[in-house]
Amino acid sequence: MKITHLLNLIRKSLFILLICFYSTIHAQDHELQIIPIPADTLIKFHCPENIKDISDQLIQSSIYFAMGKSYNQKGNFAKALSCLNKSLLILENQQDSSRLIPIYNQIAYSLNHAQRFEEAFIYTAKAQFLLKKHENATEKIRLLVNLGCYNQSQQHYTKAKSFYTDALNLNKSINDTLIQIHILHHLGNLNLHQDHLIAAGRCFRNALALTKERKEDVSYQISNLTIDIGNYYSTVNNMDSALYYYTKTLEISESNNHTDITSKSYKALSNLYLNNKDTIKAFKYLQIHSNIENKLFHSTISQQISELYVQFNSKTKDQQIKLQHAEIKSERLTKILLITFLLFISIITVIVFINYYRLKLLNNTLKKQNQKIIKQNKSIKENAIRLEQANTELIESRARLSKQKVKLQIANKKYIKANTSKDKFFDIIAHDLKSPFQSIMGFSSLLRETYDEIEDDKKRKYIKLIDSSTKHVNSLIDNLLNWSRSQNERINLVRTKFELDKLINQKINLFELTSAKKKINIVSTISKGTTVYGDMNMISLALRNIISNAIKFSYAGGKVEILSTTDKRKTTIYIRDYGIGMPPETINNLFNIDNSKRCIGTCGKNGTGLGLIISKEYIEKNDGSIKVISTVGEGSTFCITLPSKENISSLN
Repeated sequence: MKITHLLNLIRKSLFILLICFYSTIHAQDHELQIIPIPADTLIKFHCPENIKDISDQLIQSSIYFAMGKSYNQKGNFAKALSCLNKSLLILENQQDSSRLIPIYNQIAYSLNHAQRFEEAFIYTAKAQFLLKKHENATEKIRLLVNLGCYNQSQQHYTKAKSFYTDALNLNKSINDTLIQIHILHHLGNLNLHQDHLIAAGRCFRNALALTKERKEDVSYQISNLTIDIGNYYSTVNNMDSALYYYTKTLEISESNNHTDITSKSYKALSNLYLNNKDTIKAFKYLQIHSNIENKLFHSTISQQISELYVQFNSKTKDQQIKLQHAEIKSERLTKILLITFLLFISIITVIVFINYYRLKLLNNTLKKQNQKIIKQNKSIKENAIRLEQANTELIESRARLSKQKVKLQIANKKYIKANTSKDKFFDIIAHDLKSPFQSIMGFSSLLRETYDEIEDDKKRKYIKLIDSSTKHVNSLIDNLLNWSRSQNERINLVRTKFELDKLINQKINLFELTSAKKKINIVSTISKGTTVYGDMNMISLALRNIISNAIKFSYAGGKVEILSTTDKRKTTIYIRDYGIGMPPETINNLFNIDNSKRCIGTCGKNGTGLGLIISKEYIEKNDGSIKVISTVGEGSTFCITLPSKENISSLN
């Protein structure tokens, strides 16, 4: 016992000397992290008594902060929160609020990794408020990452991705590779969750490459990253790569005593072997995982009990001293309060006595005035009832007139819009018919007059051009007829449940020659037996127009992909090309006939967009919806949603 006591005294003395040395060197520095002692050294010497012996509260706070940050990097979030809360408790009474920002960010980081997202958001909001007053690029990046984590936990994936991307761009100004690894890791997980597998793989690989540039210990971050890379390869069914990264994670986590990651690795290996139907290995690794989890649970409980015991002893001593001071103050305050109370009661008694007589006089006067007011109120109420009846009749007549006016306005607007759309549609058709008819007439006339003089190659070329123009005219007339039938409500919907994969294959066969000319590969991954509910002819026409559009705007040698997703209510069809893409202003007016613009395909062919307008109307008549996602230079994706079965309300 004496030797242990002596060792504790030596340890305590060394700690205080170490702090005094660094605080003397940095006496002029009043930033939060004024103690540049390595965090591992602080943790090695740490005990509550050691830190409390330091008189400077700012130094105490910075030590707790450095230790909390180090525990975060090592994945010990419970200890990190304990240290960071102590640092925060000291600094909350300080006037300089800028020192609180990194503490709030680190606490939010710990809580996010402990799956306590709502608590984390409270500290994130506090940091966000203070950052409006104090500029700090590094802490702003950490704030954006914490906001991304919170939004990802709430399934607001678009917002989360935006925050991560902003953080990544802002990090370019400070070039902190550890933060960059952290952001890319989050982006990889987000993309993996959204089934954006290519983007997820790219993020994970970039993050792993950056870990090689770090000289300090980032073993926890690497092991956390490699297990998620293993999850990525497991998702894409690359079992060999998944096994490699799970095994690598085990090596790193076991050699660095990262027990929580080790436990997750064994669980992941168990699931991997279970998917491969190797139940023996799956059960073996599941048992190891279970044993580690039990040890972790008991270790956490023991650690919390120890910390509570130390805190209890420390607080008990402080409370005894405070109680003694409080008793002395309490006696003084009691005497002062008693005298003050007696004086107050005396003054109140006098005031009440005087007011009593005043109120008695006022009460008599008020009774007389009240009787007069009651009589006036009766006559006012009678008049009010008569006015209310007249007003009700007036309101009802106005309401009837207003409804009739609204109906007339709606009918007028519909008529004007339909008339405008008709004129616009016929203008487009007339303009587009003129060119192919001129081509047909010109080349037909040329062949008729000089047939014997023209070479055979030129004859074939002219005939081919006439054929192309004839098909174009036929397509325009077909669109005109379909649009006319749609506008006049002359289409008889015949809804049935039919197999989508067969219909798609028919459309692919229809465009076999067209796609072959441009060497475009049309690939469908729609599962056999996938069904939708609707008018097959209308949906067939819509799909034909959209696939034709995809081929038209794809580059030669490109690819068109067709796939689908299905749930209980709906089936969504995705038709994706890798062609020229569209800017946002084109997408906004793509289905609007009043603002539709001609687009030129990759082979120089004009597109009016009328086929897409008709396709949208047909899909919506079948209780479906259509939207477009497109990037200039990368291609476009048309997303068509249709009911999976009968008696489904509109999906728009």
